Amino acid sequence: MGVVVARAALAELPWSALEVLGPSFVAYGSMVSVATRGAHAAIAHVGDARALRVQGRRGEWLTQDHVFGGEGPFASMLVRAVGVRDRFEIEVREITREVGDVLLLCSSDVWRAYASDELARLVAEYGREAPQAIVGASSARAPDRTCAVAMVS
Repeated sequence: MGVVVARAALAELPWSALEVLGPSFVAYGSMVSVATRGAHAAIAHVGDARALRVQGRRGEWLTQDHVFGGEGPFASMLVRAVGVRDRFEIEVREITREVGDVLLLCSSDVWRAYASDELARLVAEYGREAPQAIVGASSARAPDRTCAVAMVS
C-alpha cells in the first residue's frame, strides 16, 4: 500500500462552499477508483467508499475505511476525506487479479446495506446488470441515501 498526497478540487475554486455556508457546515466526500493493466490493478481511495473483490460468490473488501473508529457517536466520522482540507492523502493498494475476478466499487450507503458475500451473490446472479440491481435495491433499503456502485471485470 502507498499514500499519495492530492489537492481537493474545492480548495481551488475562487470561493468555497464552506465560505458560503459558514463554519457550521463541513463539505466532504469519499472516493474509490481503480486502474487496471492486464492482471494488475491499482485501487485508490479516501474516506469510506470501498472496493470489493468478487470471486465467484465470495466477496473480500480491499480497502479500509478512514474513520475515527471505536464506538459512540463519532465512530463512523471520516478522518480523511476529499474537500475538508486543500491537501489530503489517497491510499493506494496494488493487487494481482485472478481470472474471473470482478472489482466492485461501492459508496458507503451500498456497503452499509449489504454484506460482502451478499454483494458477491448479486454480481454472480445479475452479471453486467449487477450495478443497476444493487443501486436499485440499496435505494429501496435506504431511500434518503446516495447509492452508487461501479463494476470492473
